[in-house]
Amino acid sequence: VAALLRGAASLRHAGRALVAAANGAGGRDNNTVVLFRLEEVAEADPVADQPTTAGRTALSTAEVRAAVARTPAAPAQAAAPARAEQQSRRLNPTRPAPAPQAPRRRRRRVMAFVVLALIVIPLAFGAYIANQAVYFVGTDDQGLVTLYRGLPYSLPAGIDLFKPTYVSGVPILTVPASRRKRLIDHQLRSHDDASDLVRALELGRVAS
Repeated sequence: VAALLRGAASLRHAGRALVAAANGAGGRDNNTVVLFRLEEVAEADPVADQPTTAGRTALSTAEVRAAVARTPAAPAQAAAPARAEQQSRRLNPTRPAPAPQAPRRRRRRVMAFVVLALIVIPLAFGAYIANQAVYFVGTDDQGLVTLYRGLPYSLPAGIDLFKPTYVSGVPILTVPASRRKRLIDHQLRSHDDASDLVRALELGRVAS
């Protein structure tokens, strides 16, 4: 540190050199350098005031007081209107303008949005995970028994919460009527349960 300070041409160069050295030693954040220079002043006269950093050219206390004493006082007539104006202002105070409410409303809206996001996002994420973990058996547009993943619901705007994962070659009409209704009742099942059921249909092992 001492070598960098001695070799710098100015305090600005010294500060930059110290920060660069800190970064070079592994620091990447919160590197702060504060530098100041102490200048020697000629020894003060014990009788006179202590010299300031401006040197002996600075005005002493006695000189400042003498200059104030030589300044002519303001006329009394000029002070009277000022007092009257001050009194009139006291008699008719002005109310400060109300603080704008826009920042406060904006903060409330932001906080409401944050709270809503903290509630909606976990619920939506949980619903998505649950939707990916359940299956049901139904039929496609051709009447073939189909394995679907998701929930057997459709939202407005044509958004389906399910999608087909396997289409069998078994028409639903070939399934016994007593079994048909229970088969396509869209009961939520696990993947293995739903897959075993469709495979049993394909092998003709589903009894009435």
